Amino acid sequence: MKEYLLAWTALLDEADPSLALANTVEVQSLSGRPIGLIVLPSHPLRVAWHVAYDNLVLHAAFAQNMSPKDIRDELAALDGAMFPAFLPGLDDGSSFVFADTLGFHVVGMVADCEKEPKASVAILARALRESETADTVPTVGKQSATVLGNEIMKYLECHDTSRLLHVHALRAGDGLTVARSLGRVYDRYRSAPEDEDPDEETQKTAPAFVLELYPSELQRGVAGRFIG
Repeated sequence: MKEYLLAWTALLDEADPSLALANTVEVQSLSGRPIGLIVLPSHPLRVAWHVAYDNLVLHAAFAQNMSPKDIRDELAALDGAMFPAFLPGLDDGSSFVFADTLGFHVVGMVADCEKEPKASVAILARALRESETADTVPTVGKQSATVLGNEIMKYLECHDTSRLLHVHALRAGDGLTVARSLGRVYDRYRSAPEDEDPDEETQKTAPAFVLELYPSELQRGVAGRFIG
């Protein structure tokens, strides 16, 4: 790995900047419009991050003699975000910038002029696999959905009489994150105590949602396809 990284460092110092796009996949729409960039695990900056991560795990396990559980707990927050932070972009002078990590191994990047980065990241995740799994789901967006879901739960606890909620995803591209957060709220209500019937508990307490989406003109025709 050391020789691999040193070779890439020497090459990028002297060669054309476009070589930094090696080991990446550009995703385009059917009309040829660039949607984003998928940075593969073999990209030199990704390799450098994984080598550093592996060395950290080895040090914690064999130099500090930490237990496997403690290592998992300590390193759970590390997701490789911002590696790479930006890459050379399109012919119009724009650059690709970090948008989200797609699982542990892959990074999604979008153009710095992209108006709907979250929507683009969702398309990049689908481009990796037909359905979202733990290996491809955007990790930053997943964390945002968890935080937002907790806030909705707090609202419901303070307004216990509300059984129908009107939720607005005001910013273009926020629909997927908001929809995930509503799913987490519903999962919380389904987690009924063992001595109660889960279906009965859900019927009694689970709220209904009306979700309003506000897509951009460009994405209006495909808004809400992530729901299903």
